[in-house]
Amino acid sequence: MSDRARPPAIPSAPPVPSTRALAVWLREAEWVLADAAHRLPAGHYGTAEQAALADVLDRLAHAVRLHAGLVVSVVSHAVEP
Repeated sequence: MSDRARPPAIPSAPPVPSTRALAVWLREAEWVLADAAHRLPAGHYGTAEQAALADVLDRLAHAVRLHAGLVVSVVSHAVEP
């Protein structure tokens, strides 16, 4: 995976992200999603990159829910090989 296409690294701590940290993660996700939207239709966004992006989006969604104070139940979205 190239550095250009690397999804943002959203740390697992702190448990409730600060507003500033969440804003940075959202902006990074915006850039990565724009890159994916451009490269995917051309066939230049591999399976590993797609899986990494999905993982980052799951963690980002969790961070948004934590920041908003919403109750989050843990659900596994693991794909069996």
